[in-house]
Amino acid sequence: IAQFRDVFWDPEDTVSLRSKIRQHPLQGLRILEIGTGTGLISLCCLQAGAAQVVATDVNPAAVANAAYNAESLALDDRFEVRFVAPDDTRAFAVVKPGETFDLIISNPPWEDGQPEKVLDYAFYDQDFSLLRSLLVDAREHLRPGGRLWLAYGCVTAIRKAEALAAESDWEFKSLDERNLDELDELFLPGMLRELVPKKS
Repeated sequence: IAQFRDVFWDPEDTVSLRSKIRQHPLQGLRILEIGTGTGLISLCCLQAGAAQVVATDVNPAAVANAAYNAESLALDDRFEVRFVAPDDTRAFAVVKPGETFDLIISNPPWEDGQPEKVLDYAFYDQDFSLLRSLLVDAREHLRPGGRLWLAYGCVTAIRKAEALAAESDWEFKSLDERNLDELDELFLPGMLRELVPKKS
């Protein structure tokens, strides 16, 4: 996997997520990854049998990086990467109305802060607005039986995700054996959570 300049990637971020991808049957699934970076997670999904992966990123260097890696691994026929304009960074800004997926994955920025340059979007989610739009709008882009996987390495961000999930009627399940109360505020590897829409 190549890492272009100005594209964030720390492989320890997503150890639990990549492990889950290896263990979980993805054969034939249509998957969306929000915030793809180098494209690593999307490419892992394709190697695990996903039928198609759509990935998004606000960093144009990341869009180019992910496309390059997909082509290098001969996975580009099942991969599409879309650029998210900085003036509209909602989670589904470049997802078409009615476009649906079996699985939505994101390793979002962990800290509440104001991005000042494009690389900062990998670290800061001001007022957790990306997380909020992800949880509020994901339901209309999930197929029946679909689910959402979030990987976070920040206690505050996970607590915020739990609160927003409760407000938005998601079942929130930990896919990690660690106790959140025993972890530092920022920790690696990130903790994986699964969200499923509550049945009405």
